[in-house]
Amino acid sequence: MRNQTKDALAWCMKQEVAACITGSCLLDFFEGQDIDMFAYSIPAFNKILFAMIHDPMFIIADPKEQWKLDKWTESKDYYKELSYGMISVKFKYNTCIDVNLIYKSNSKNVFDVLNSFLGITVMVLFNISEK
Repeated sequence: MRNQTKDALAWCMKQEVAACITGSCLLDFFEGQDIDMFAYSIPAFNKILFAMIHDPMFIIADPKEQWKLDKWTESKDYYKELSYGMISVKFKYNTCIDVNLIYKSNSKNVFDVLNSFLGITVMVLFNISEK
């Protein structure tokens, strides 16, 4: 399972989209780890989504997740499908590792994603002065 998690994580990290990876996969290995991949835009979400759909290593095992996917992909105006400002679809990598693909309409960068988990405001200061 450890190798499966590493392989799934490597696949996610190879995707060239505006997204970040969170979840228990970033901790030391334990059974039941998952990968959460947050896309920062609908085009990024769709690019990862369709890459997963067409990769034989990914399946959707839960009928509820298939329903969400069908609703998203078959809608003429999928922007309206963002219930509560978010969409998520859970895939299984090689039938054993959960990979959650998530788009939140108010998360445009990693700091927004962290803020939604932590409930705090993250401030980053850059020192651009020359020394």
